[in-house]
Amino acid sequence: MRNLFLTVVTILSIGASSIASGHRQETAKPETTKSETVTLRAGNQKRLARGELTIKFVNVIEDSRCPAGVNCIQAGNARIQVMVTDRRGGTKMMELNTNKEPKGDQLGRYAINLVSLAPQPMKDRKPARYTAKFSIQRLRS
Repeated sequence: MRNLFLTVVTILSIGASSIASGHRQETAKPETTKSETVTLRAGNQKRLARGELTIKFVNVIEDSRCPAGVNCIQAGNARIQVMVTDRRGGTKMMELNTNKEPKGDQLGRYAINLVSLAPQPMKDRKPARYTAKFSIQRLRS
């Protein structure tokens, strides 16, 4: 009985000291540095991150967002195609969404996220010229 009591006290002491010292297991998330924002028209590209990346807004694949001035049950989604190239020639074609996942992707040490797509569709027609705003962040290793 005494051994059982000592075992229970030891286990509780170890558990309490782990909690008190703040030991808990967390999943590692990549840390980011300051982000850079860029706005591009469909078909245009720009060099970013001190020349380490080139991002090209290729086109809009679909746009089912709720038109301006219309009451919709759902917001809808627009999906765009983006090509990102790093300075070593690595290229990745990404499909990013406005209201669904994925809204962002990574190439090497950089995270690219779609912030917004303009203009909103109109009731009777889709926009002729789209502009996308992106956030680019360098990930810390």
